[in-house]
Amino acid sequence: MSAALAVASGRRWLGRFMTRQGPVLLVLEEEDRSAVVERLDALSGGLGIARLDAEALPLQFMVQQGVAVADAQGEPVPELVRHIQEVKPALIVLDPFRRVHDLEENDSRVMSRLFTGLRRLAAGTPPCSFLLVHHLKKASEHSGGTLDRLRGSTDIAASVDSLVEVTGELGNLRLRHAKSKRGPTQGEFLVLGECIDGTASLRFAEVEAKSSGQRGAVRAWVIRTLAGSELSLRGLAGAAKVDGYGRDRLETVLRELIEEHLVTVTDGHGRSHIHRLTEQGLALRGKMDATASPSAAEERSAEEPVGGE
Repeated sequence: MSAALAVASGRRWLGRFMTRQGPVLLVLEEEDRSAVVERLDALSGGLGIARLDAEALPLQFMVQQGVAVADAQGEPVPELVRHIQEVKPALIVLDPFRRVHDLEENDSRVMSRLFTGLRRLAAGTPPCSFLLVHHLKKASEHSGGTLDRLRGSTDIAASVDSLVEVTGELGNLRLRHAKSKRGPTQGEFLVLGECIDGTASLRFAEVEAKSSGQRGAVRAWVIRTLAGSELSLRGLAGAAKVDGYGRDRLETVLRELIEEHLVTVTDGHGRSHIHRLTEQGLALRGKMDATASPSAAEERSAEEPVGGE
């Protein structure tokens, strides 16, 4: 939906990727109309598009209409061709791909005929692009990269121009651009998002930048937590879990802090090890307090010009 909005409004997708503005035809077979309207309102609000303006965008929806894009021979059905001729879309979204055909997706010859027909439609006048939402195999059914994980015949992965694997949860998605016939792939990146008062905003983020930011947050959390406590790894991990920090990242950060002589470890009961701040760690904790104090903030504010750039 976010990509469709970007194309219909002529904006950059995720604030980064250029789009060619034009009408969009969305064939949605899993969500009901109320869910589609709710998502459209949230995403358009996140882009700063007023509701009346969003309703005026060149978006046409076909929601749970049992649309079939191909006949038993894999040829495009007349209904789809007619819609394309009427809407003249720049983008056609098929979500999910498996619900818009009754063909055997594991048969390479059948899938080859289906994609041959879709390519003919895409190359028509005016030309358009298809965005197919397709599912991955279960983890137990594959071994390999994204191309191997795609459900169905390998001809599906071979037929598309570009392939993006999406994992994670809405708000913190990881995307891997695994294939591109028309230029270099974008590698891995993140789509971060937040929903406030029914408005959803999505943005692009580099994997490394997100990882670095999380590591810094965990470092600060450990130093603050150990400032008034002496905790075992188990105790720290339990507290970190409550705040949303995983044990693996916690252990990595603890090793860094120990190597930097900010945290020291001593033997506890049984096999446990007790973590506490060193004098250097306590001094750093004091600097963190000073930086975050209201007086320090007021001093910085007083030095800055009113209004800024």
